[in-house]
Amino acid sequence: MTRDKIIDVSFFRIHSLRLQNYLFILLGLSIPTSIWLTNMLIILIFFCWIIQEDWKNKIEIINKNKWITALLGLIFLYILGLLWGNNDNAPWQFQRLSLLLLFPVLISLKISKKSFEKAIFLFLSINFLAGCLQIINDNWPEYFLILKDSHLIPFKDFYSHINNREIAGFIRYNYHNVMLALSYTITLSILFTKKSKYKFLLVCFLLVYSVSIFTERGRAGQIIFIFSSLYYIIYYTYKSIVLKQYFRLFLSFIFVLIFAGFQHIMYFGINNSYITIKNSKIYKYRIKQSIKAFEEKEKNEKENIRLVFLNKSLDAISKKPLFGYGTGSFGSFFQAEVHSGHKFYTHTTPHNQYLYVWFEIGFFGLVLLLSVFYLQIMQLIKFEDKFHTILLPIIFLLLMCVDSYLTIFTGAITYMFLFTIYTRYNNLARQFN
Repeated sequence: MTRDKIIDVSFFRIHSLRLQNYLFILLGLSIPTSIWLTNMLIILIFFCWIIQEDWKNKIEIINKNKWITALLGLIFLYILGLLWGNNDNAPWQFQRLSLLLLFPVLISLKISKKSFEKAIFLFLSINFLAGCLQIINDNWPEYFLILKDSHLIPFKDFYSHINNREIAGFIRYNYHNVMLALSYTITLSILFTKKSKYKFLLVCFLLVYSVSIFTERGRAGQIIFIFSSLYYIIYYTYKSIVLKQYFRLFLSFIFVLIFAGFQHIMYFGINNSYITIKNSKIYKYRIKQSIKAFEEKEKNEKENIRLVFLNKSLDAISKKPLFGYGTGSFGSFFQAEVHSGHKFYTHTTPHNQYLYVWFEIGFFGLVLLLSVFYLQIMQLIKFEDKFHTILLPIIFLLLMCVDSYLTIFTGAITYMFLFTIYTRYNNLARQFN
């Protein structure tokens, strides 16, 4: 009886190992498409991780990732933050913080290189599909007609999901935009690092990502796109000059022209006797609004809620810089103390992760948050393709300036998924060889 049980458990563990590889691959499909499916996969992955046991090896892997200590310290400080202040939003805060406990699990999973390859390719492919769907919906709805009940109707009316103004592709527009920008950055790194059998396919991916990013709402994705492009332009130009690689320098110059030309088309469009390409009205509007915000600062302080968050948060932080106002206190504080004409809720965030952490758990919380990413960068910088791998945490640090992405489910799980691949299989380019 005992022997049969041992055999059964052993058999189940072997199959759970294969199952967790499949589940990890499926995260590449679910993250850009469905929060519900992603949650189900996370639960199943966690069960597989528990069943696998091998605790000694898991603890050893977790200990090697020094940033996990800083992450757990950050969560512990949020628990201590319950001892002071108004904690109205603490349950909501811990619901989101609990997702971060998945990080050590993903890092210590037994995932094969093939599974990492398939997961990242599926992630890029699904975002390519999402970009295609949104381009069709936004730009050429009258040209894409679907036969329904013997009548031709616009594609967007048939596919009602993307007819929703808040939805782009499969998810909310701002998260979709960030997904595309991350996919753009990953694809660039694959193309720039090594030779690939699928260059044409990857270039097609880049084209769709680029157009979709700038013809849709969502500034964060546009910022990442510009930052990543400039990052590679500066790096390869500098490297070419130092190593006197003039052909590579020429290619860098070509990339600069393509980047500048694309930005010109997105803002101004092209209209001459040979060709007509419409500009992106959304992108042009965003830039004009940003310029206007700087020119009319006083007026915009009353109208722009982000400026209200920035100014009022800094004022409040200056009074309690070390320990903050307590876990889950941000929304309640703004409801009671800020009278700017905007509506605040208990789950309101300042659209800035650094302000959010500093406001609630103080300076030490901010130090721990920055330590997580500093230690991750120090870990990635040891890899052969360090220049490409460190871009992921740098991008997320930039993203956290415009929203509280560490407490946003889609943002946090995307980063954990990609960082796991980067740190466990850091040479992404080999997957296409």
